Amino acid sequence: MNASGNDLSFVTARITDENGTLVPGADNLIHFELEGEGKIVGLANGNALSLEPAKGSERRTFSGMCLAVIQTTSDKGSMVLKASSPGLKECKITLSSH
Repeated sequence: MNASGNDLSFVTARITDENGTLVPGADNLIHFELEGEGKIVGLANGNALSLEPAKGSERRTFSGMCLAVIQTTSDKGSMVLKASSPGLKECKITLSSH
């Protein structure tokens, strides 16, 4: 990603079983936390009937998935996005901007 303050990265969170298979009926509430040179600018899940806000740090999955939109800052560096939900293993992904 470019450290322009304008680049976006779309990160999909998927609820999977122990074999890595998507659980399409999952509707878990996912909490996102971002550390580093970026910010969470949007959340989505594809459910047209959802009344959840598109801004914030939490989103309920729909058909087992949801999306976090990450925006760079004008500073170069790395970002760590953490996704957690009660009863599930926390996941992390590292992104970088240059």
